[in-house]
Amino acid sequence: MMLSQENNTGKKRPIIITIFCVLGFFVTLCSIPIIFFVDTKDIIGAWFPPVFLFFSALELITLVGLWMMKKWSVILYIVIFATVQVALLATGSWSISTLINPGILLAISFTQYTKMD
Repeated sequence: MMLSQENNTGKKRPIIITIFCVLGFFVTLCSIPIIFFVDTKDIIGAWFPPVFLFFSALELITLVGLWMMKKWSVILYIVIFATVQVALLATGSWSISTLINPGILLAISFTQYTKMD
């Protein structure tokens, strides 16, 4: 039996989605201050802080959509994932480990996709 919680629309949200959303909110919100404490302009470039904030905001929007079990959140996450992977490749920062967490979230999202609005 799959544990679940009701979302705002009355549909059941699987507990695994709830766990990933809570972890995602925590990690995203905790990573934002890094750009203010690490001199990323000298390490990566002046473009990094605003781009990082933009993608962090998009990720939070995606997590809210996933929390509400919306299909658009999975599509938006795919776009974010692909864009970040291309950016990492372009800056020489890509590694196989950058696929793990997003890959797990996408796999879980796809298993629940038919249950989403």
